[in-house]
Amino acid sequence: ITGVAFFGYVLGNLASLITRLDHERENYLSTLDNVETFLKSHNINDTTKEKIRGYYRYVWDSKLGLGDKEVISKFPKQLAIEVSLGMNAGIIEKVPFLKDADRALLENLATQLKQQIAIPQELIFQLGDTGDAMYLIHHGEVEIVGHEEQILAVLGPGKFFGEMALIYNMPRRAAARSVDYTDLYVLPKDVFMENVKKFPSFEKTLMDIVNKREGP
Repeated sequence: ITGVAFFGYVLGNLASLITRLDHERENYLSTLDNVETFLKSHNINDTTKEKIRGYYRYVWDSKLGLGDKEVISKFPKQLAIEVSLGMNAGIIEKVPFLKDADRALLENLATQLKQQIAIPQELIFQLGDTGDAMYLIHHGEVEIVGHEEQILAVLGPGKFFGEMALIYNMPRRAAARSVDYTDLYVLPKDVFMENVKKFPSFEKTLMDIVNKREGP
């Protein structure tokens, strides 16, 4: 009886999984149909068409059509925080000026990151752009490019870049360009500052860092 019950439980879970995958595939195919209709209805060159199709193939192959945020949003709040921290807090803690930040602040930041996918050779930002966000690399590689296309660094999963934009009002000193398809988590400056204001002691520390850098 126990064996039959266990076997039934496994079959039930397997059927549920297959149903979910079929549903996601149907959604994906429906999206592809809409995309192809759009491409046929507009005068878009073949190179751009292939880039669009390649993007959707990548999303399906790498995530089965699901974004991480979409999955995590279905978890209970505390579990969502734990998962987000496990995925991103370790990277956030490596940012020098966040090293001694309150754990609660890191939790808030980890759960408010935004997902972004960069296609091959996409300029994530250009040299001289106004800094408005920090980026964490989840999958893929990013080149940091200086003047005259000089490659200053190549960053992989678990690395971050653009962090100085969160605390200083200055143009970007280099460009950032994806090597291949790259999954990024983005921390916008406005989200960062909104959270910092909830932690007065850390806000003061941050302002001291800014004042020292911008002082005479």
